[in-house]
Amino acid sequence: MTVGASTGHLYFTALSTLSNSSYIGVIHRTLRVHRTLIPNLQTPRAIALYPSKGVLFWTEIGPFPGIGRAHMDGTSREYIVSRDILVPNGLAIDYEANRIYWTDGEKNQIESSDIDGGNRQVLTSDPGALMMDIVVNGQLLFYTAWNRQIVTKIDMTTGLKAPFMADNPELGRLDSLDIFANDFLDVNKACSNGEGQCSTFCFPTPDGGICGCQDSVSLLPNNKTCVGAPRCTSDLTGLDLLDCEPSAGLSCRFQCQPGLTLTLNTTLTCTPGGQWNVNPDTLCAAATVFTNDVQSGIFEKYSLYIYIGGGCALLMVLVPVSLLLRRFVCRRKTKEPPRLHYESSVTSESNPYSAFMNRGYENSCMDRPKSGEYNTIAEMMMYEDMKAPGGGTTDPQNPYLKPCDNRDIDTYFIPCTEHTESPYLKAI
Repeated sequence: MTVGASTGHLYFTALSTLSNSSYIGVIHRTLRVHRTLIPNLQTPRAIALYPSKGVLFWTEIGPFPGIGRAHMDGTSREYIVSRDILVPNGLAIDYEANRIYWTDGEKNQIESSDIDGGNRQVLTSDPGALMMDIVVNGQLLFYTAWNRQIVTKIDMTTGLKAPFMADNPELGRLDSLDIFANDFLDVNKACSNGEGQCSTFCFPTPDGGICGCQDSVSLLPNNKTCVGAPRCTSDLTGLDLLDCEPSAGLSCRFQCQPGLTLTLNTTLTCTPGGQWNVNPDTLCAAATVFTNDVQSGIFEKYSLYIYIGGGCALLMVLVPVSLLLRRFVCRRKTKEPPRLHYESSVTSESNPYSAFMNRGYENSCMDRPKSGEYNTIAEMMMYEDMKAPGGGTTDPQNPYLKPCDNRDIDTYFIPCTEHTESPYLKAI
């Protein structure tokens, strides 16, 4: 058995004990109804679907082994491989290469052909394996065999076995095999969209899709609805169905009528009992209309919130900045060294210390230019060298410097970094 990716219907082969009574059928899994597609078969075994091409393939064993092909509605039945084939147990489709692959349990070979049965090729063999099922995934092929307690992997480009798994005797006799991959699903566009608007079955065909009914039920003249098929009401309040036959098992798109808005984002599905999955009356409601006064009031309200928020944000920025500036200024003030003033007790001619510091002026407290013109680090360092121990301010016999008596005069000053206890220098 296999599942059609376009509709989710289950396709299967059925074997009967009566001669020529076996068949291929399909089940609608939602409505739980069945249709016989291809009757009067001998011993059908494997089945594979090609929805985008609208065809299905099957194998038959027994007195007349072979591989058959038909449209997925059961029409246009034919056999594409009927010679040099013994026990075709497994069947798979390579959708990329447009080829079919099968295992032969008697010949223990894997062969392939075009989808019309031409250009047959042998891919690989496994003597004594009694090959059974087969699946294709990309450039890899997997198969099971009754006499192999493993799943074997084959590289389809070379036909060689690829490492995959060790023997597992506990697996016993392996029959069927399947693979689940999300990278590719072959679908038929005509049937994959809302079951093709069919009330029961939508069968892919080479020309698109066709509607069908369960056994013993006919289509109505619209060729979409089956006689007696459950239907949901299409007379709905506040909404319109979009290209949808409200038959059981179908999902419908809809839109709200003018002046109404959607209240619930959902899918409207007709259940097998002919009832919508949700109450359609609750899906659309009258749109809320704001007057100009209400809209204006809302705008003013939110504008006020915006202004308040902007002011708070600005305040949060300015306060930290002002605190940082204040801290910076305070640190500059606290780090400035104490300033000293002095005057010479003798003229610069006889006092080299006074002559140096006063730029040749005799009285530093009265006659010197503005102090800012001389207050430099270089002058300070030179002065400190001149007043070093043995001849500077630390020598109690040094008569060259004495404190200025008049502090109101803009006297020359230097930063004092040492000898602050000297009687010859006084802090301002």
